[in-house]
Amino acid sequence: MYFSAFEGHVQVPADLARALVFGAADYARGFGFAPEGEVAEEFTEAAVLLGEPAGPSPIGFGREGKPLFVNGPYDDPEAVLRTLRRAVGDDGFHFEVAFPE
Repeated sequence: MYFSAFEGHVQVPADLARALVFGAADYARGFGFAPEGEVAEEFTEAAVLLGEPAGPSPIGFGREGKPLFVNGPYDDPEAVLRTLRRAVGDDGFHFEVAFPE
């Protein structure tokens, strides 16, 4: 929502980028998600470039106090939904999933 009014790339202060990246990663870990394999390596490289966060992220994540999952082309929606159900139960999250035809 921070950048929904903009189209394309938006320059942001490094502190905001740091808060977004590290805050999202911490939020996801709280529900049982963590970077793996090549993604973990890329996250580590990005983290080095961003530097250490100054503290907890001031950005709120999720929707209406619950995690929100919107699948992308490389996601396994069934696996993500299983993980969320284990973490917060059937009614503990929001999702919008498009399954391939």
